Amino acid sequence: MRHNIHGKAHKTKAITLRVALACCGSMTALCAASAQQVPAASGASAAAEATSDPAQVSSSAVAPEDILRELVVTAKRAVGGGNMIAQREPLAVSSVSAKAIAERMSLSGPLQIIATLPGIATGQSDPFAMAQRSFVYIRGLPSNEQGWILEDIPVVDQAFFLPYSETFVDPENLAGITVIPGSSRITDPVQTAVGGEIIATVRQPSEELGGFVAYSHGSYKTDRIFGRLETGVIGESGLKAFASGSYTRAGTFNLPGTGDRVHADAKITKEWGDKATSTLFVSYTDWNSMRSNVISLAQFNAAKAADDYTIGNYAGTFVPGVTTNYYKLNYYQRKNLIVSFKNEIRFSDRLTLTVVPYYHWTKSNSPGQTSVNPASVFNGTSRVQINTTGLFLVNGQIPAMSNSFQDHYAIGANTWLTYDVTDSNRLLVGYWHDYFDIDAINNLTPVAQDGSVSSVWANDALRSTDGNVIAGLNYKFSSKIDAISIGDQQKLLNDRLTLEVGLKYFRKSLRGTNLAPGPQTDFGSTFHRFLPRASFAFDVTPTMQIYGNIVKSLRSPFTIQLYPNTYNFGTGRVAQLGRSDKGPETGLGQEFGYRYHDNLVTFDVAFFNKTIKNRQISASAILNGAGVSTVLVAGTQKTRGVTAELGFAPIYGFSPYVNGQYLDAKTKSNFATGGDFLPTAGKVAPASPKWTATAGLNYRTGSLFANALWKYNGSQFSTLMNDQKIKSYSTVDLGIGYELPEFWGQKAAVKFNITNVGNKPFLSAISATQPNAVATRGVNGTLIAAGTPTYTLASPRAFMVSLSSEF
Repeated sequence: MRHNIHGKAHKTKAITLRVALACCGSMTALCAASAQQVPAASGASAAAEATSDPAQVSSSAVAPEDILRELVVTAKRAVGGGNMIAQREPLAVSSVSAKAIAERMSLSGPLQIIATLPGIATGQSDPFAMAQRSFVYIRGLPSNEQGWILEDIPVVDQAFFLPYSETFVDPENLAGITVIPGSSRITDPVQTAVGGEIIATVRQPSEELGGFVAYSHGSYKTDRIFGRLETGVIGESGLKAFASGSYTRAGTFNLPGTGDRVHADAKITKEWGDKATSTLFVSYTDWNSMRSNVISLAQFNAAKAADDYTIGNYAGTFVPGVTTNYYKLNYYQRKNLIVSFKNEIRFSDRLTLTVVPYYHWTKSNSPGQTSVNPASVFNGTSRVQINTTGLFLVNGQIPAMSNSFQDHYAIGANTWLTYDVTDSNRLLVGYWHDYFDIDAINNLTPVAQDGSVSSVWANDALRSTDGNVIAGLNYKFSSKIDAISIGDQQKLLNDRLTLEVGLKYFRKSLRGTNLAPGPQTDFGSTFHRFLPRASFAFDVTPTMQIYGNIVKSLRSPFTIQLYPNTYNFGTGRVAQLGRSDKGPETGLGQEFGYRYHDNLVTFDVAFFNKTIKNRQISASAILNGAGVSTVLVAGTQKTRGVTAELGFAPIYGFSPYVNGQYLDAKTKSNFATGGDFLPTAGKVAPASPKWTATAGLNYRTGSLFANALWKYNGSQFSTLMNDQKIKSYSTVDLGIGYELPEFWGQKAAVKFNITNVGNKPFLSAISATQPNAVATRGVNGTLIAAGTPTYTLASPRAFMVSLSSEF
């Protein structure tokens, strides 16, 4: 049932979803179906398995979705303490295993987990994935240009194309995470994968009855409890399941309060003999996030000089008529439900059908503080009257929480069929359909004298005397995606050479209605693209492989940031002029790589080149006091570079790991603004550090384990004109743990983690890119005013101790 946020009843929609099998294929998934599964290993046995014959690894190509299944993530592939996994795909791939995740801080979210992989730059304002200020860049491209997959379904938020990965799954339930930088698997249901793909895989339910409990305590008033129960295989039914839940409460280093998050996961698998397997996964999150404010470079320099990092942040107390940015009016709210139901049907040894229907629902509010003059209030472009009786006024103004509220859902299915035409040729065909529906509003909730509001969900909104909700943004729209693909794989030379080709047809249509009074009533667009690809992989020897690929990809146009008109409450003027003429962002990328894997060393190097057209850069903005997003259309961008990754099997208990990336990303177009052009051609693309590097060392002997990770991010420009940047920085994280002797069937462990050991204050990520930070003459002579880039202030040193028990 929809909330009546627009001041009028919503009609119930009947949705008919047709799931049909059509021609679809995946070059990478082609290898997946032929992947061998090997028994899992852990602890001391894992160290022994790490020295297995490298030819066994080389002979079985394992796709990303299978690498992270518990039966595949073993020491035969995992090296560097689980921070690297031997890959065989014809594209650059990096993975983090469940073993490495288990030794990290217990509140690590997906962004913190993948931060150590090659070519990835991340930034967050807290170490516990609780503050909704997390950013990730892969080869210089942000999270809204990555495809995000959880249990074979799309989980990106289609309102902003952001992942909100903190809501996916508890880290204790992860089998691992795989990153495909610069590319994606052709059948995966993604519409944002110009920059690559991130794949999270949930662990399988245990074969045995049991459970797991954990408690963590850390810096900034942080506490967390987690519990999981396992049914084991139930009789002869072929059914097994787990259900888990967690509660987290955490603060930040520069605000007085705390936020909290309730999360639950459940997974059920059913074996239908040897003919079929069904897997149901459900995830639910209720997240109340206390976030720090973004900060300008000038504010950061002032805070650093004063050694007071509350400067530029939200106010910790509310003083009527004085406080304009009270932290309690800036809490981010999110409720999230994810359902995946995968069914794999094996008709024969040669023919397999996979059908994955899904549902993803989200309700969120990203508010801020503002005030309005009751003598000058507009609903859209219409001036309206306000009855101030019963409202708290300060100096004639109505203090209010400005809501940025969305209620949306996606429903769809991804289907693919693999057919072994011969022993050396495989065909894969399939179809993806997605239906998305959203209601969104920017309205006002009046603030009481103590700074409180009656609702954090955009209810009890300020209305005009004629009963209408006052809104600066008020619309609804729906979209449909249909994607058809086909791929073929041919093996030659006794399976040493693998050739793959594929073609994907992608179509998206969007239709919306702007409910705010004004010139725009309806909006929409339709586009379609053909996305070809080809690749090869050649096993030079059992220990050496070369590979290469060429892949065309796209990212759908932003929706909220591009299509609807938005309006200023106080003037009725257009704040954002809606437009539907921008079309998708497209990329054409090439990679060439070399891999080596033996009993001791695993090495992977990849050279890459990509041309991106119609580059659309998302940036944070403020609409009537609420946080929203906007878009900079930056034209063409050229990206090239090299990534290298090196991991070792245990040497006397020590497992070293190192990676690095050189990146050369340049804007090739001048930026159009105000009837003129900024001379941005030839400038370095924003958020594209030339150098990134990671070095790690894991140690395990018997029940004792320890790890150290060093991460370096080079300097990054925050403007298209390269006239402001954040400095390079490095961090060190440490961890140590001990597995206690088994007692009465209990397997207990304790671990202690420290992040940012050096306690360095630094700007960790760019929140809002600007065209220029210094007033600049355009190509045609116009003086183009400066903007102010904003950043995320990194958290100082943080500690966490965790106790756990498996039974």
